[in-house]
Amino acid sequence: MESKIVEAVDVIEAEVIASDSVQPESIQIDWIKPSEAQYQTGLNKTAFQKVIAELTTKYECPVQLLRRGEARNTEYSLFAVALIKSLKSGDKKALNKLLQFAPADEVSSALTITNKNNQVARQCDLAADENFKSAKANLNSGMANWRMLGGSLAKKVAKEIKAGFAEEFNAEMRDLGVQAQDVFDVEN
Repeated sequence: MESKIVEAVDVIEAEVIASDSVQPESIQIDWIKPSEAQYQTGLNKTAFQKVIAELTTKYECPVQLLRRGEARNTEYSLFAVALIKSLKSGDKKALNKLLQFAPADEVSSALTITNKNNQVARQCDLAADENFKSAKANLNSGMANWRMLGGSLAKKVAKEIKAGFAEEFNAEMRDLGVQAQDVFDVEN
């Protein structure tokens, strides 16, 4: 006797609005392989992924309704295919109707927490960016101050060297019994 694994499938009712007429359709949360989803939507892999990202970010559609699994085991829902077709056709009314019928109970508290954590992370990122800009401005100001201090110290050192040289020279000349005026023919 063999055992079979049967997967529970949720069925939702949704109304799809075509550009000229209204047709009620039943959207099932069935899962298909990525290649089939791409074929049904007429998109290549990159374009398909961009549309999925747009649905999750711009339209805030829960990712659990669009795809499941990871890497090679990823599957996409027929609901996602219907959303992509509506988005691709430019029919915003149909897209909004489909999004209205997205099962709310599918959105877990983990998704809510994730969204809040993303907002906190963005705020922290902005604060860190501002702190970095402030630190950079302080560093530039500090470097300018060090340059000014270095310049003034260099002038002071040069004056002290000149004064020390002159004093040393005069002391040596006095030891010889000669004055600087006699050697350099300096007039008073």
